[in-house]
Amino acid sequence: MVADGNHRSLAAQTGGLPRFLSVVTTPRSVAIQPYNRLVSELTTTPDELLDRLRAAGAEVTPIDGPVEVPAAGGTVHLRLPGQGYAVTLPHGAGARMENLDHALVERLLLRDALGLDPGDKRITYVGGDYPASWLTGEVDAGRAELAILIAPVTVDDFVAVNLAREKMPRKSTWFTPKARGGLVVAELPR
Repeated sequence: MVADGNHRSLAAQTGGLPRFLSVVTTPRSVAIQPYNRLVSELTTTPDELLDRLRAAGAEVTPIDGPVEVPAAGGTVHLRLPGQGYAVTLPHGAGARMENLDHALVERLLLRDALGLDPGDKRITYVGGDYPASWLTGEVDAGRAELAILIAPVTVDDFVAVNLAREKMPRKSTWFTPKARGGLVVAELPR
C-alpha cells in the first residue's frame, strides 16, 4: 500500500521517471483520520440547501448539542449558522467507491445541491489534525458558511477500492502516523 504517495506516483508516471519517493506500508500499520470540508460561501440559503438534500432523498435531522465528526460512515454532519444537522445521503447501486461518504458529499451535496465543482476555491479541505470544534467555530465566527464533517474512510474500504483499481474521492484519506520528513546534513570524513 502506498500511503500519502499517490500524487507522487502519478507525477513520476506523467514525467516518464523510473522511480519516485513514497512510504510503503501495510494497511494494519496506519489509521485514516477524518478529512472534512469548509465552504466559505453558500450558493443557496441554508433552508434551500436542506430542501435540495431532502429532494435528493437525504434524511436530515437537527443535532442538539455540538456537531462532531460522525462515529461511523453512512451519515455526515453539517454545521450551518446557528444549527447542526445529521444528514444520511442516499446510496446508489454503483460501485463501492461511488457510495463512500466522501463521494456522496462531492456528488450530492457539493455538485448537485450547491452547484460547486469540488475544486472550487470556496471549498477548503481540512485534514484530520483539526478538531470538529475548530471547523464549527469557523462557521460560528462567520468565516465560513458551512462545515461538512465526514467519518473517516475505513482501511478496509480504502484497500477494497484500490484492489478494484478505482480512484478514491478527492481528499478522502488523511493517513496517520505521518512519515517524518526532513533534511539531514552530515560532514563525512575524507
